[in-house]
Amino acid sequence: MTANKKYKDSLFRHLFNTKSAQLELYNAIYGTNYQDESIIDTNTLLKMLFTSPENDLAFSVNEKMLILFEHQSTINENMPVRMLTYITRIYEKRVGKKIYRKSLVKLPRPEFIVLYNGKEPFPKEKRLRLSDAFEKIGDSDLISLDLIVRVINIKPTFFMTSCHTSALKHPVWHKSKALRAQLLLQK
Repeated sequence: MTANKKYKDSLFRHLFNTKSAQLELYNAIYGTNYQDESIIDTNTLLKMLFTSPENDLAFSVNEKMLILFEHQSTINENMPVRMLTYITRIYEKRVGKKIYRKSLVKLPRPEFIVLYNGKEPFPKEKRLRLSDAFEKIGDSDLISLDLIVRVINIKPTFFMTSCHTSALKHPVWHKSKALRAQLLLQK
């Protein structure tokens, strides 16, 4: 990883390491207006050994939804595979030995979001699917596992036009002060 990418990653993690910033990001993405930070529980994976993966940000909301965020300056079609490894580790930590019980272990619903701010042209939003990586076998369309990652282009220059109207910016840009600060600081 280059020094610039490490800087962007650590800046993103630093700006969103509080429950208030995580709640603001959640409200910006989902169009809600929650004020009570106690509904947030941080679940970010940290590097334990040299080989363990870490993600940029993960938190649950009311124990009903678990959101994993990655901040990317390059387009990476493998994000669904990476998110699968992250969510598996987070669920393993949450469930532990309860997985061997007879009764169903309830899990918060996962959501996967990439905040893209790279130089390459990219649409305002795009969905990446894990199933796109699977080899096709015959005529069967049956897929037993899928994971969908929502990629949001947050790069301010993407939204600028000759008239510079702010209405063309992604709504997340307007609703998250911490995200705007992060984008301006990394220039």
